[in-house]
Amino acid sequence: MNFNPFEEKTKKLDSCLMSFKEMAPKPYSKLESSPYTRVRCILMNGTEYESVWFGHQFHRHCNDNDLRRTMALIRRNEQQQQKLISSLKPVDENLLETTIGYEQLAVDLTAFLAQHVDDKNIKNALDFALLEDFDHLYRYANLLESDMGAKAEDYVGDYTEIMPGRPTILGGFYRNQKGREVYSEIAMVEEQHVTQYGSLIDPTATWFEMCLMHEYIECYLYYSMYCDESDENIKKIWEMLLEQEISHLHASSENLKKYEKKDWQEVIPNGNFPELISFKSNKNYIRNILKDTVYNTAHREGYVNINEVPENAEFFKYQKKVNKKPEDDVVHKIIQEHMDRFGEDYRVQNSAHPVKELQDRKNDNITVGRVYTK
Repeated sequence: MNFNPFEEKTKKLDSCLMSFKEMAPKPYSKLESSPYTRVRCILMNGTEYESVWFGHQFHRHCNDNDLRRTMALIRRNEQQQQKLISSLKPVDENLLETTIGYEQLAVDLTAFLAQHVDDKNIKNALDFALLEDFDHLYRYANLLESDMGAKAEDYVGDYTEIMPGRPTILGGFYRNQKGREVYSEIAMVEEQHVTQYGSLIDPTATWFEMCLMHEYIECYLYYSMYCDESDENIKKIWEMLLEQEISHLHASSENLKKYEKKDWQEVIPNGNFPELISFKSNKNYIRNILKDTVYNTAHREGYVNINEVPENAEFFKYQKKVNKKPEDDVVHKIIQEHMDRFGEDYRVQNSAHPVKELQDRKNDNITVGRVYTK
């Protein structure tokens, strides 16, 4: 059934505001709820963060006070939505357990998008980041067992395998120095992903067009989460927030018409939602991407096999600068320490790794996709 948020009835913006009690609902259970319930909460929490950041930037480039007041009201509601979703995280879920959820989200959402996009350039970008996020999940999972004696499979379920991806040798608030270094290094790779994805956005869109697209995507995501949710309590929350976002969307459409004399159809020709996001296992897809592209690296605007990268490329200059002794790199050392303690690394896999060089569970390969194999 088609769903077009532009055709839905909407309520006034000020009626979207919530009380503090409404902003503190019952959280999910970290072990009893579906892993994908956690994933959905993480996705929408991040979505609301980004929405607020965009709203602040738009506000700073606007000199019309009537518009600024409307934007401030929407932004206040977006802030409330973010605080509500953030409170769905249970108090007994620690930083590393949440991080496992972040990486499962990155892996399965990226895999879903890569399989549903027609643009080859965008698909290549998604597939490239996918293998790095997959490797992040593997390294955090090993840190989880080493530091806390917990197994990541209890948090990701049977949906996502845990094994090496493209080796991450490329969170300052963890409880020990080793963990802080791991978070910091992986955060730098995630920042590369943000830059990579940001470069795919149309740079000619106006502030009003971008605002409309932000609100439309939020509606799409909330509707996807609502249709995909298995937790009835949280499903009601997605429904409520969807109704609020539809109000934001209609306000943005009115602003586009008022200030730029454009109808929403000039920005989003067909308001009907595309195929909704549905979280499910992507094991086979990820295995195929690993097998076919693990030796790829980024080179300017494209992705090429490491053996085709010129010796004077920026990639190698960067590696020499930040990874002078790869064997001492912290994301390698946490795997080696796990191997020394348990005899092998921590993995959850249905069969042998699809890349021969990454099958050895007693040796952390830090050369795949980083050094020449000629």
